[in-house]
Amino acid sequence: TSHCVLFPQSKIDFRLLGGIEKLVHFVDKSPSTFFRAHAAHTIAAVVDDEGRNTLGQCGGIEALGRLMQVNEERCKEAACVGLDASVRSHNGNKGLLSVEMYQNMVNLIFQNKNQQVQEAAATCLATIVDQYSAAKKVLTPMGIVPKLVETIHNAPAEVVHVTKAATTCLGRLSHSDPEMQKAVAKENGVNILIDDVLFSAVGDRDHQVPILASYALVNLCCSNADNMVVARKHPNFEDVRFRLMEGLARAFGTNTTREGYGRATAQETTSPFPYYGVTVTDKWDSFNCGGRPIFSTFMENPQYFLYAQEDLKLTVLIQDTLYEQRMQQKQRNNTVYMGLAIFEADPELTKQGLKQLDFHGKLLEIAKFTSNCENVLHCTLKKSDVPYILVPFTSQRGRTTSFALSAFADRPVELTPVPETTGWVRSVVDGNWNDFTGRGGEGIDWRRNSQITIRPKENCRAVFVLSYLSLDQQRKGKLDEGDEERQNNRPRLHGRLFTHSFASDKRYIKAICPLPQGSTFIASNAFSSNSYITTAANLTAGQEYVYIPYTDAPFEDTWRLRMFCDHDEVEVLPVNSKDKEWNVTSFAGNWAGKPLSVALQTKGKMTVMVNSPQTFVRISIADTTGQRINGIDSFWNGDANVEHTVTTSTVAVIVEGMYKKDGKQGNAVDTPFEFFIFTENPASVLDCSFTAANSTIAMPEPSTDPQLLAYPIECSDVNDDAVEDDDEKDEEDEDEGEEEDQGASASEAILEATHKAETLERTITQQSDENTRLKALVKEQEELIASLRQGTPTAASASGTFSSSSAHPPKGPAGGKGFAGRSDSRGGARKSPPPTATGPVPANVVLAPQMDKVIDDVVVRLNSAAASDKPPSVAEWNKLRRELRDLQSKLVMARMNK
Repeated sequence: TSHCVLFPQSKIDFRLLGGIEKLVHFVDKSPSTFFRAHAAHTIAAVVDDEGRNTLGQCGGIEALGRLMQVNEERCKEAACVGLDASVRSHNGNKGLLSVEMYQNMVNLIFQNKNQQVQEAAATCLATIVDQYSAAKKVLTPMGIVPKLVETIHNAPAEVVHVTKAATTCLGRLSHSDPEMQKAVAKENGVNILIDDVLFSAVGDRDHQVPILASYALVNLCCSNADNMVVARKHPNFEDVRFRLMEGLARAFGTNTTREGYGRATAQETTSPFPYYGVTVTDKWDSFNCGGRPIFSTFMENPQYFLYAQEDLKLTVLIQDTLYEQRMQQKQRNNTVYMGLAIFEADPELTKQGLKQLDFHGKLLEIAKFTSNCENVLHCTLKKSDVPYILVPFTSQRGRTTSFALSAFADRPVELTPVPETTGWVRSVVDGNWNDFTGRGGEGIDWRRNSQITIRPKENCRAVFVLSYLSLDQQRKGKLDEGDEERQNNRPRLHGRLFTHSFASDKRYIKAICPLPQGSTFIASNAFSSNSYITTAANLTAGQEYVYIPYTDAPFEDTWRLRMFCDHDEVEVLPVNSKDKEWNVTSFAGNWAGKPLSVALQTKGKMTVMVNSPQTFVRISIADTTGQRINGIDSFWNGDANVEHTVTTSTVAVIVEGMYKKDGKQGNAVDTPFEFFIFTENPASVLDCSFTAANSTIAMPEPSTDPQLLAYPIECSDVNDDAVEDDDEKDEEDEDEGEEEDQGASASEAILEATHKAETLERTITQQSDENTRLKALVKEQEELIASLRQGTPTAASASGTFSSSSAHPPKGPAGGKGFAGRSDSRGGARKSPPPTATGPVPANVVLAPQMDKVIDDVVVRLNSAAASDKPPSVAEWNKLRRELRDLQSKLVMARMNK
């Protein structure tokens, strides 16, 4: 029996070997009632269409009838199960049933106390009466209708299978038979089906119960005016209406699939229950199985325009047309949970016939996952000139199957698929937020985040979809049945788009929020999420833009940006070279009740940025005569910036700080500030009117380590989201023989072992290279220490290669020379002008650490690194590199102040 269930081909072999006749012999002649019952159950498992012919010819129907008369419950149940399989879709065998057999089954339903026997008898009768009107004539005098109605009404809530079988039988008896419909209504069958089956608590535990009830009510009411009047009087008729449309949609979708149509429409305007419906068939393949709405690939799912020219009550039903086929394959991980969602549509995209990409804030209705073979959504839609968007989806990516999608309503409704292959052009950029680049958007260090330049050659519409790449990859894998997705605790994503006209060949540094004057802000995500976000904008030809992805708070993870554009003449260029970086001069300190002034010498583009919380800031730029040539007219709260092109080689930057508190205002005092000057070319500070240190916030510079900047890369425009098609894989698995399976397994094992060996070899080589690099660096530092102890500066220190995070620019006399502030160690080393040799160091400048203490710190750290006999991991190497850079800075400053 199990073999025939798993391998249907075996049914043919069993029949050709004479197995059907032998089973009939056991059913009728075996001295053991145990064997007779099992033989009847076996008939139900092994019989096929040709086997039914054999059963009818060898007396199998009569033998099962005689088994039904045996005074044992298991024999009665087995006889009904065997008859059910023997007469299914076979009117010839139905004609062999005697009146006595009909009466026995009716008595088993109504009089027998064994619930399994009741269920088997009711199920068998439902199969017999299906499209066989002769059976109805035999059953009517036996009082089948009142007995079925009473059985449904009196069945305990826990006896759900008896209720389901009796409801199915009642619905089939009523199909296209006005007399039966009238007889059911006479027994109050309409209300009993609604109250005791359709809206029963049992339906919450078994989704098949309301489905069978809706089938029965469709057959009872939709073509019978009197029964429809009874249904309309029910206090819950609005819900009943949806269930009737659900039953119609289910039947119509099944028929459309069986007939092989890609699309079919239904309309009935003169019946007691008028309706309009449409069914389309489609599938999820390896390219469009995008998963549920929280997935960044959700927009890849099939989409449909749903037209509602009037207010309507709508039922949408989706059916998995390959469900039975997958169940027969008996394979793990083949469950497909389907969902439905209705969204408001973008009018412009609808006119162009383009798929919707941004669904945030547009959800109108969504169906819960209730079954692994179908799902249904009931809702009311308002009249709309713009079609709605209907999206069917699966609970996980990679769950491929075919489906029938039906929409039925009480008013005209239309369902049209949105074209899959035309319209949007996609570009993909992958990146990585590390400790340096994953800085969030709240602080001034947002400028360290990755950036992507966009250059449209034609006016176009663009949608940016930003997601966590690690989360996408996690969801890309097919989860085992019952496996739950790990909790997502990542911070929320954000993405903003700006125009970038000033110094467009450099990193964008102006501002990440709209400004009161000279704002470059274009668009941002309207809704934030820790899964994915979308940003939409209309781009102008010839204008350069920059997109900046970031998170709520500093975070380290991988990300992916997919840009969809309705025109192919668009360049997408990640900012990924040192030529794009600015030269940076930075200061940090506290306000002293007077403006900040810096004179510097440079040429080309320049951007000045000042950040001072709780302070109102105004920036001005003056020439050598003190004449104001650029700046902002008003005070900005907390953060201000000015862009300027230097043509005279020497300019002065003046920053004013004001506070307002309790109705009073004045010059800022004791509040901290961060002062940055970004220049296209190297700059020299000629004069500094205030006491300050270097800013501890590093900014990207040409000398910054590219690995630290983790530049994003553009990926090929391929469907890298595609996952393996379950159906194709299953078909291949079925076609392969056992020997091929063994050979494939051995080959896969060899390939896997080879791959692991190659991966291990590459890892060892990489770690060896890193170890060699570390040893060379240690040797270099030892030579540096030795030279410093002897009092002779090395070439590195003399050239000013090392940067300092604690240097204080001296406050020299007017016209005297100071030196530019340096970035911290994370920003990378940068050459800066050496300090002036004239004049003593001012008293307000803190000297660097003493040489002896610094040397001791260096020796201790180098000894610790040299003691390790294993190459460092990536994280350990990054930490060690930062420590070495800090030690370098301390050595240089100690040597300079010795």
